[in-house]
Amino acid sequence: MKRKQVILGQKRMSYSAAIREITGLSGKEFDTLKRVYRQRVKKFNELTGSKLSAIEELYYKVRFEDKREFYKSIGKEAKDYNSLQNSILNISSSKKITEKDIQTAKEDIMRRFEGLANSNNRGRAIMEELKNAAPNDASALKKASDSFKQLADVMHDLKENQPLEYVSNAEYGNIIGTP
Repeated sequence: MKRKQVILGQKRMSYSAAIREITGLSGKEFDTLKRVYRQRVKKFNELTGSKLSAIEELYYKVRFEDKREFYKSIGKEAKDYNSLQNSILNISSSKKITEKDIQTAKEDIMRRFEGLANSNNRGRAIMEELKNAAPNDASALKKASDSFKQLADVMHDLKENQPLEYVSNAEYGNIIGTP
């Protein structure tokens, strides 16, 4: 399997090399940062059923922080982390899953699938189940995430292949956001 690469400036390099170039970290500092971030992403994936790559997410975080610093230096407004970055940063890097980690992942799932829950009866039922789950029930998160993903796939297929069926399954009056 060929390793993924990224283009930084005019050079093609690995994610690790790009992170080291952006941050200027030594080998040991980089290894520590990578280990901590790998544990956070691993725990996030475990809780939400996601399949995020730790090194890619670390690259996006480092790249975002670099751009944010640049914008601040020229007096422009700098954005905050996006929802996913924020969730990963709020997951602890310890190996043990804490109640705070579960709550962070739960909030991420609720934000990510809010539109689907607002536009579909099945989505609403999944969201309600997730909201009513015990605060330390990690299995409920994965179950809800998987159910939402399956529902999203079904709705996408309906929209592409059976638009009339899709319209009857979506409640347009409840959709949050733009069409």
